[in-house]
Amino acid sequence: MTATKAKKAKLNPADYAKFIEQIELADIRLTAIKAEVKAPLEKEAKYNTVCAGEAAFKTSKGVFTALATYRVRIVDPETKKPVAVVVETFAAEYRSELPMTDEIFAAFCQLNLPLNVWPYMRELTHNTFARMNIVGVVAPMLKLRIMSGLGKK
Repeated sequence: MTATKAKKAKLNPADYAKFIEQIELADIRLTAIKAEVKAPLEKEAKYNTVCAGEAAFKTSKGVFTALATYRVRIVDPETKKPVAVVVETFAAEYRSELPMTDEIFAAFCQLNLPLNVWPYMRELTHNTFARMNIVGVVAPMLKLRIMSGLGKK
């Protein structure tokens, strides 16, 4: 198996639709988590939630595994420093007759992968911060790019 990070590339929407039509989600699992409180939190203070992610994929015959890593930070708005961080990696395994390519994955990791993984990330983030006594943390809403914007930012 080889791992490939997502790259920006131009992709024909019809080719992408053909690829998506034939894949099936087989499994989603948590593969890694790290949680840390970096500074004391004040009960009445207002904090910002910042989420960033990256993705990569591994392929084997008839299957590809997309790895999605999310870093969710609770940030002090005055100092701009993180006061708590959770980093989570999920593996989503898909059955596919067509091979995953860098061009397809550039779109897939922006459109389909988040649809499958985001709910798991939000639930784990919420519960992990709550167990750290940081209640009420809600990961940002998922906002997908539209098809005409594939490969563009």
